[in-house]
Amino acid sequence: MATLKNIVDDLLASFGITGTVAAGDALLGRIVNDVNAAIQMAHLSPHHEFGVTGRQEVAPTVVNSRTSFVVPETVQSIQGAVMWKPTADPTNLHGMSPVDSLDELEYCEALYGIGGTLVPLIYFHQQGVSADGKDLNTGTIFTGPTGITDGEVVFNAVIEPTSFTVDDVCAPTPPDVPMPHRYVESLLIPIVRFRFATTNRVTRNLEATMPHLKAEYDIALQQLGLAVQDLEDQTKQVKR
Repeated sequence: MATLKNIVDDLLASFGITGTVAAGDALLGRIVNDVNAAIQMAHLSPHHEFGVTGRQEVAPTVVNSRTSFVVPETVQSIQGAVMWKPTADPTNLHGMSPVDSLDELEYCEALYGIGGTLVPLIYFHQQGVSADGKDLNTGTIFTGPTGITDGEVVFNAVIEPTSFTVDDVCAPTPPDVPMPHRYVESLLIPIVRFRFATTNRVTRNLEATMPHLKAEYDIALQQLGLAVQDLEDQTKQVKR
């Protein structure tokens, strides 16, 4: 992955600004905000390969005999199957079937049996995690049958994007930008470059190149599967 410092250095050089000291904190703050906005836009894309995904393994909590799993706040959306990983045989993952409500979960228990060792954990109900990844609510996965708690729920998820600060730019170990490297040049940098080009300090020198920067920006948004939107709307997504 590219680091935040790599992105900032590339951007400053492309606008003829010689390093972070010459840029100053105000301009660096604008760049960092634009990087955050571009990363958020990538995460809003319906194509999840542009964002950062990660395997999540969540331990159980038992409340009133009901086994549940609190989804970490960093999870934007769950992708693909939810699996059960038994402690006794962690390599033997069981696929779990989703149900629409807790009432249906209780019906499944009545139909398939409660507890015991013959019936694997086969169904679950998910609350609080938006399917489209736009609502960052702490979610809970309720499972059945009751009484089976010796294991973990495993799933792949789109992770909430990192929000950088100016201090991160010159950190001893600059943080990685949470985006696959192959998309940094083609998607992330064109978005950041165009957004930064609207800064008053640099706009007056870019009359000839702005159409080109805007064209690259539009192509990047199209690849993300996003409509070309007003820059202010995109900024509001980052500030929420």
